[in-house]
Amino acid sequence: MRWRGPLQKMRLAAFPEIARRPGGRIVILDPGLQSAGGHHFPMAAALIQETRGLGREVVIVGHAQLSREVHALGAIPYFTQSGYAKSAAELDREADRGAAGAARLGEANAQLLVDLSALPRDWFDENDFVLFPTVTPNQILAIGQWISGFAASSSPCWGLSLLLSPEWGGGAWLREAGFAYARAAFDVIPPPLARRIVVSCEAAVLAKTYASHIGREPIVQPLPLHADIDHTHRTASARGQNGKTGPLVASLGYVNEAKGFDLLPDILPLVAAAHPGAHFLVHASGGSRKWRDSLRERLESRNASTTFVGRQVSQERMIAMLSSTDLLLLPYDPAFYREQSSGLFHEALRFAIPMVLPADTAIATDARQVGSAVEFERQDADCIAKATIAALAGLEDLSDAANQHAARLNGNRRGYLETLLSAIPDRERGAI
Repeated sequence: MRWRGPLQKMRLAAFPEIARRPGGRIVILDPGLQSAGGHHFPMAAALIQETRGLGREVVIVGHAQLSREVHALGAIPYFTQSGYAKSAAELDREADRGAAGAARLGEANAQLLVDLSALPRDWFDENDFVLFPTVTPNQILAIGQWISGFAASSSPCWGLSLLLSPEWGGGAWLREAGFAYARAAFDVIPPPLARRIVVSCEAAVLAKTYASHIGREPIVQPLPLHADIDHTHRTASARGQNGKTGPLVASLGYVNEAKGFDLLPDILPLVAAAHPGAHFLVHASGGSRKWRDSLRERLESRNASTTFVGRQVSQERMIAMLSSTDLLLLPYDPAFYREQSSGLFHEALRFAIPMVLPADTAIATDARQVGSAVEFERQDADCIAKATIAALAGLEDLSDAANQHAARLNGNRRGYLETLLSAIPDRERGAI
């Protein structure tokens, strides 16, 4: 655990006056908000837009080391760590991965509690709504302990979006430790405070997983990823305008070990052989530059019809890429995504994009209700290529189903914050 007294004091002193003026605000506490890569940045922009639409004041507190783009959002630098754990592969290299994982879990929660405890409680008012949009097992106990210290008579309302399964990528051997932290987090919160908390998950499977351990079933509510979501249902007019005559198959997003991007140089040539008119777009942000350069070289050597984007892109560019995509390929690890959701999956639903995705996962369960996806059983190139080939063969029917669902989704959509606020058990006091 790291206590950075002078640095902590400097961060607190740097908070703008808005952070000391409580009353009816939306306060977003997101230690993972650090750069424009990944989902934290567009999510913050979407939440800012919605908050202003609700006529509320917004305060966003992110990681201590903020990029220029995040600073431009008005985020306040503060938290000392992001909240994400070591990967399963890293833990597998430890001599005792169970002990190493449990120690990491405890250390991360302790450090977050230090950060949270340094925030003066009188900065928060009973009329505020304080949202933790990406709660991981590395954070959940610290958050519960911090909330428990507020007086019930003057506590804000709280939103906790549980992002990851209890095993947080470390495997079943850490699952019980993750559940223990989740149970302890909610056990420590007194009932009067608990009634001012709304808990959510992006996937129904994950919500059910947590329900028996935290004493309530979280509502299912995908995180917002783009501020101009009202304009995303434009598939028929936007696609086919990129000079390509065949369908565009895309894999997009911030990469990690579970997302299977390393398999794309083996998958795409098999798909191209079966559908010579298809074109491919690979957007891979994150990872090392050496890894991205290697992926680009492998793609270019195997398939000349692939466009590669190996950097972070603006929200406008991401929306443009999604708008031109005919089939979204998610070559994800079925084991990791058994309970996890995916931001790109939800974006594809909003953009009416058919998908190829792993079977026996939370996103597959949700996709079956739409009828716009083809599933693969194993995370290997041949298996994923066969599913992609099948999806292209049935693309017209998949697209029809996707468009019908997107029309319903975008027509009946409520705001993310609006949904959370309406689900808080105790909304009697103040402006909440």
